[in-house]
Amino acid sequence: IYRNGIRNILSHIDLSSSSRVKAIVTWTGFWLATSQARRAAAYIGSAAPLFVIDCGKGAGQIRRESNRGLKDIINTIMVAASECADRNSEPDATHKGKRSLSGFFTTTCAWIGLLNAFGGKRHFTVSLDLLETLVMSSTSPEIEIPFEEFLFENLYNKWGLLIGREAASDAGLSTRMDASIFEDNELIFAQHLLAAGLMHDYSDATRMVSTRSLK
Repeated sequence: IYRNGIRNILSHIDLSSSSRVKAIVTWTGFWLATSQARRAAAYIGSAAPLFVIDCGKGAGQIRRESNRGLKDIINTIMVAASECADRNSEPDATHKGKRSLSGFFTTTCAWIGLLNAFGGKRHFTVSLDLLETLVMSSTSPEIEIPFEEFLFENLYNKWGLLIGREAASDAGLSTRMDASIFEDNELIFAQHLLAAGLMHDYSDATRMVSTRSLK
């Protein structure tokens, strides 16, 4: 997936070289952080982590769930680090050293725009730079993909980013949370794509994601 993303980003020769370099750096940080979370979970036999993205501006159920998910991922990384140290006969591994591993995750996420802040009350989000990167890594200059496919197959199935109702239902969140809030979250996300020029809304209600408007 990482190599495919790099190939797609570099294929956008109609965009500036600085845009492509910035996307490669952001994509690399995104891949490192999400891979760290997935591998930590796999190491201790836990389910793959979900990054519940809050696209709104105010506090609510999704933001609380996103914050809870962040804490779970940090704890998973800490537990995996402890188990790895024990299995490799490194009992002297310090708590500070283990914290640095979770610190790498949170700092990288904040730097690329997957977290709203470096400290304080944090939740998962998608900044404009990260949004452009995710679209560039998923498309090539001549290809558009349906919004629904981008949202579920790419963001959710490939990378664990949970935004809309379909993903919430698949993850089981809609059984304990109001499913309509994920519909609103998806609508706000679509508006962000439109505003950034990363999606075209056709007259037949088809929504296609691409970088064509960035040229």
